[in-house]
Amino acid sequence: MKKYKKWLIAGAVLAAVIVVAVVFVNGKPEPVIEPKVAQVRVLAINSAINEEYAKYIGIIQPLELHQATFSTIGTIEAVHVKEGQRVKKGDVLATLETESAQISLSNAQESLEAARHQRAEASALMRAEESAYLDVKRRASS
Repeated sequence: MKKYKKWLIAGAVLAAVIVVAVVFVNGKPEPVIEPKVAQVRVLAINSAINEEYAKYIGIIQPLELHQATFSTIGTIEAVHVKEGQRVKKGDVLATLETESAQISLSNAQESLEAARHQRAEASALMRAEESAYLDVKRRASS
């Protein structure tokens, strides 16, 4: 009878495991979704071209206007920007012809050197005149 009891308990445990497995696998049935049919109306659409437009008369002005100037006088050699192009501080807008500026610089340097030479001559002449005056004054005093 003991043997029979063991088999009975083992069978009951096995049956319980099978029942639990079946409930887990088939626990909830999948919901059935019934399709709904919506009633619609179909309308024919004709294509059309919309040719409406508006004309306006006016004057366009910039929001801000800035003057660009050169620090020297000269002829513009090249312009490096286009009309309407956005620029920022430090961008080169145009360059001047350098040949006439170089000639002007050379002339100014030569004029400066001539003025220095004239000054040196005038200083030497003034010292000579002063020395002669002091000699005449000293002779007249003695």
